[in-house]
Amino acid sequence: MPEPKTNMTRAELQSEALIIQSLLNAAMALQCGTQTHETMAVVEMAHDRARNLNHALDSLNMDEVVA
Repeated sequence: MPEPKTNMTRAELQSEALIIQSLLNAAMALQCGTQTHETMAVVEMAHDRARNLNHALDSLNMDEVVA
């Protein structure tokens, strides 16, 4: 897994949040089916993106505290 990108613009942060929301919506839709491995794959993608977004926000917040 690549290192999370910590220097993201506001637009990139918003885009990541929307992608995570879409992935979780897809996972909820898939959970009604019989392909649980597909659901878990989508949840894992959302988790990875959420982790990266959290790292980027931590970096942004750290910059604000130091300034």
